[in-house]
Amino acid sequence: MTKQKTKIKATFNGPYIVEGKIPIQEQMIEKDAATQSWTYKVGKRLDEPSEPTKLCRCGHSANMPFCDESHCK
Repeated sequence: MTKQKTKIKATFNGPYIVEGKIPIQEQMIEKDAATQSWTYKVGKRLDEPSEPTKLCRCGHSANMPFCDESHCK
């Protein structure tokens, strides 16, 4: 089995650009009954994006976590 290299680049005023296939999955933080301890709950797995994958950094994308170029507006 050949290991695939993954590269992540933070662009200036734009998304993270990821080269190489990566699994993307939601994770939610949950509190316990005393609200003092945090655990992670695994959520749904998102569709495999095309390469390169653009991940939103501005928080305005309508297609989170993927960039839809909203930062350009």
